Amino acid sequence: MRNVIGIRDLSGHTGSGRAAVVVLGHPPEPGARPEIGRRTDVTLVTDGLPARVYHDAAGLLPAEASALVSRVERATLRAADDVLAGLLACAKRGEAVLALPIDPVEAHELPPVADLVASHSLMHVAETALYRDAWLAAAAEHGLVVHRYQPATVRTELAHLARAGQTEVDEQLLEWGQRVGRPWRREHKEAALGAWLASLVSIRR
Repeated sequence: MRNVIGIRDLSGHTGSGRAAVVVLGHPPEPGARPEIGRRTDVTLVTDGLPARVYHDAAGLLPAEASALVSRVERATLRAADDVLAGLLACAKRGEAVLALPIDPVEAHELPPVADLVASHSLMHVAETALYRDAWLAAAAEHGLVVHRYQPATVRTELAHLARAGQTEVDEQLLEWGQRVGRPWRREHKEAALGAWLASLVSIRR
């Protein structure tokens, strides 16, 4: 059984630290469709720490701002690690894959905190990168294969790769939603589609 964990930022807002998570189990038999195992929402920042950390850091002295960002980075990494550990503990044994959305603006090398907080657009980019990196680091810790998907095109890509029509894909989403119950919003559906696509891609590797 291939276990695939799909992640999608809640409310469509990247960098908030809140995510819809959907877990699919994909049987090894040729042509088998994935089975939905779990749907949940998670928050990576708790204990009074700010989710929009760079926005909060903008009003601090440089040393204080850097220290706050470091605290949030450590907390989000622990939280992402705990989320994946919990999901994998409940999943059937087998290969594990993480489906993570592609950032609206992919950033891997960012300027120092003092420079970041001087730009409102960069603050959003940095917060998105912070949570993305937490998921990636946690995935590496647990040995998960990572597939990045584009939420805007995931339905079309999936239909092509699965050789299924859009109607078939939508019917599968409806069935999964009925099985796990509400909430089953757009973000949960995109997480599920990303997981399904990731599973098909990993099969072809």
